[in-house]
Amino acid sequence: MICYIKFFIKGSFMKGWLEGLLRGVLLFIKWAGLGLAVLLVFSGSVWVTMKVVMGRQEVEVPDLIRMEPSQATRTLEKLDLKLKVETYSQFSDTIDKGTVASQYPTVGSRLKRENTVRVVLSRGSQRLVVPSLLGGSVRRAQLEIGSMGLRLGKVYSVNSEEPMNSIIAQDPLPSMEEMPGAAVNVLVSLGPRATEYIMPDLVGKTLDQVRESLETKGFRIGNVRRKYYPWAEEGVIIQQTPQAGFKVKGDAIINLWISEGME
Repeated sequence: MICYIKFFIKGSFMKGWLEGLLRGVLLFIKWAGLGLAVLLVFSGSVWVTMKVVMGRQEVEVPDLIRMEPSQATRTLEKLDLKLKVETYSQFSDTIDKGTVASQYPTVGSRLKRENTVRVVLSRGSQRLVVPSLLGGSVRRAQLEIGSMGLRLGKVYSVNSEEPMNSIIAQDPLPSMEEMPGAAVNVLVSLGPRATEYIMPDLVGKTLDQVRESLETKGFRIGNVRRKYYPWAEEGVIIQQTPQAGFKVKGDAIINLWISEGME
């Protein structure tokens, strides 16, 4: 009986102790979970607040392309941004000289206030004005256009009344605009077209007899050689080049051999 009472008292005590311990654990978990939830809510609020604050410090970079520096400056000042114009510039066939050709950061980028947007201004078109080459020589034309970034293209030639070796036409025409490295083709005069003749037979005649006739047609007397020739009188033409019957131009050079008679 005494043992039963002791066991009952001991069992009741253990049960109460366990129930108290369980209630303590549950209470701890409850308050710990509540604290964690509060901590998470607080952390989220802080993150959102920082995001909002940071967002207010950043602005979207506007489009400055084709703006003059003064206009770009005013546009950036409205967003608490600054403008820096680079010391170099770039060619552009589509953007006017002196306006913004490129920018960094690019349009739509996010940038903190008080920061700087760098821009490069346009130098305008890179096209070159073709000079007039008419009347000059090919060599002179090559030097002139080469010094300005163009190059000599094909060289054609034709007979004309213009002086020989002078340029009488060009493509592109003077004052046209071309990109650097473009070719300029030229047409060069060969001078007037020489009249063609059938070479006359001069053998058996004297130099005095043929000189006036040859020079009238534009022929030029070249070398005149003399040699002994037993079958012809002294002073008579015994040989010629070009030979009689050949087609020759009016400016052809005629070489003659004249007899000195017998030795």
